Amino acid sequence: MGQQPPSGGSPAAPCQAQKMSSARIAALAAGCLLSAAGLPAQQANPPSPGGEAARSRFLAGQEALQEGRYAVAESEYREVVRLAPGLAEARANLGLALFLQGKYEGSVAEFRRVAAERPEISAAHLFLGLAHLRLGSPGEAIPHLERSLKDGPDNLEARRALAACHLAREDFAGALREYQAAFSRNPDKTDAWFLLGQEYTKLMSELGGRLMVGQPDSPWASRLAADTLGLSQAWDAAATYFETALSAGPGLPGLHSSAAAAYLRLGSLDPAERHFRSELDRNPASLEARLGLAEIALARGDAGSALAEVAAAWDSNASRLARVEDFPLVPIPSGSAAALADALPPAGGGPLRFLRAALMGAAGERERAAEQASLLLAAIDGTPPPDPGARQAGELCRAGLYEQCAGLLESRPSLSRGELLLLGRAYLGAGRPERASIAFTHALRGASEPLPEALYWTVGTLRSMADHCFRQVEVLDPGSWRVHQLRAEAHRQRHADDEAVAEYLRAIELNPGEPELYRSLALLHLLNNAYDQAQQSIDRALALDGANPRGLYIAGRLQVAMQNHAESIRFLELALRLDPNLVEARPSLGRAYLRAGRLEEAAAQLEQGLTLDYHGDIHYSLFQAHRRLGNREAASAALDRSIAMRKRAFARDRGKLDRWIKSE
Repeated sequence: MGQQPPSGGSPAAPCQAQKMSSARIAALAAGCLLSAAGLPAQQANPPSPGGEAARSRFLAGQEALQEGRYAVAESEYREVVRLAPGLAEARANLGLALFLQGKYEGSVAEFRRVAAERPEISAAHLFLGLAHLRLGSPGEAIPHLERSLKDGPDNLEARRALAACHLAREDFAGALREYQAAFSRNPDKTDAWFLLGQEYTKLMSELGGRLMVGQPDSPWASRLAADTLGLSQAWDAAATYFETALSAGPGLPGLHSSAAAAYLRLGSLDPAERHFRSELDRNPASLEARLGLAEIALARGDAGSALAEVAAAWDSNASRLARVEDFPLVPIPSGSAAALADALPPAGGGPLRFLRAALMGAAGERERAAEQASLLLAAIDGTPPPDPGARQAGELCRAGLYEQCAGLLESRPSLSRGELLLLGRAYLGAGRPERASIAFTHALRGASEPLPEALYWTVGTLRSMADHCFRQVEVLDPGSWRVHQLRAEAHRQRHADDEAVAEYLRAIELNPGEPELYRSLALLHLLNNAYDQAQQSIDRALALDGANPRGLYIAGRLQVAMQNHAESIRFLELALRLDPNLVEARPSLGRAYLRAGRLEEAAAQLEQGLTLDYHGDIHYSLFQAHRRLGNREAASAALDRSIAMRKRAFARDRGKLDRWIKSE
């Protein structure tokens, strides 16, 4: 049946002390464990009331806490507090024991008293903040976490928790600030780059979910769905979503070019050309459209027309061609590339150099391609930049004069939401994604409902920043287990699951003690209905880190799939006790309750998980719960919502979107 979740008051059974500790928090707690220095040592004369007895119980509690026997530690420290009520160290360690069992309200009570009486005990502020965050009170957590960071600015767990607080309060700029602070203070730069990329990816998924669930009819939601499908190379489905976005928002900047690129990758040249020309009708300076038409001309064997399109892009703003890395989008056979290069004029300026470099690279002539690229850069350096004149910021951005656009906007004392969005796009165009993320997240502030455009651009920017982080990991340590983990994630995103499994196993071979790898592998097997393999992987993850809420959630979700309702409920309840903010566990627990006949509890959990309902499945389960409870009106409302959401989803790509959303 697989590993069972622990029962009783502690998440760790006594015989599994180290195995059942939650790695990061337990290590943090161990570092904060306070000694018995405040108690009198054993003397020849009888100790003062409670003295030696309190000391003995304190040491017993300390040993139990270090070994992961948290319920025992709680009992010992409660007795110490009874014997020596003024000993703040005992209260602090009692607070730790309660925290590690998921008894956050009791933990808050103990740490609050310690912080008031002994404010110099930084652990009290740290765990007060962590407990308030787990209890869903980020506003109360922030001052305590900030106070703990004054004493220990290098505490990465505190910074991650502070970022989570900002995220819960929809202060996305504050969350990004803490992620970057944690990165700068991590001494292991390979690990720092990886963790920063992970944080960007998590925030990207959070904001993407808000857009796709909260505002599914927005053209920006359809555009994000199309982008996501493109990551897995599902270009046919992506093109469908781009068309949906265009129907709702035909004037969105760059949208026609994105749709055209999807058709180009499918080899559908006529619709690709139509969309590129529609983009040029809206913005004659569109570099993407010009290069797209050039690529279509090459696909048709017309080198002259391709050169004319590149020349038009050159005349608009030559400097932009220096940053192009993905031309052509679709690989050209080497023989065709060589023939097209031969068809070009023997002499010419920058546009010719650009096209020759691309074609010679496709033909496998690397040295000649590098030579042409060098000549291209020289030609760009010798070309005067376009005169911005008296153009407005939007005109500068459309013309590709991103630095000038950003400079103009930066000079203004305050910016509207629309101007912040324009500033973010200017930073993106100028190759400054970190600055872009700040502009976009500031555009999200203060709105009663997040702007779909701001969400869309923030997600795309975070994806770019995460990709940069992960590239740095590969550069710094190309043979590390982290690189194999990254490759596994890339394969998983493209639904190349056999390759993903192989990379996870290679990463495990290099680092067999990392529970995160087993959790990811278990989830991948679960998504493929390979329950035996999923069970083996999650058992190993729990053996290494048995109190990890996400590991417990995956174990519970697996038991739901296997119809083992009692086991699934125990796992999921424990996951949510240890982390009440683990929203993704609530729909699974709701379904487990539903199948076990616990209908009121099922409805409550499903209601709390509706923010994750992308296609109507959770609403349908909620309909079933209310119907069986006899709540006709609530059942009808849930069913209507489920039907509406299911109609909106496209059946052929729904699985791809589900996989991307649920595995992030």
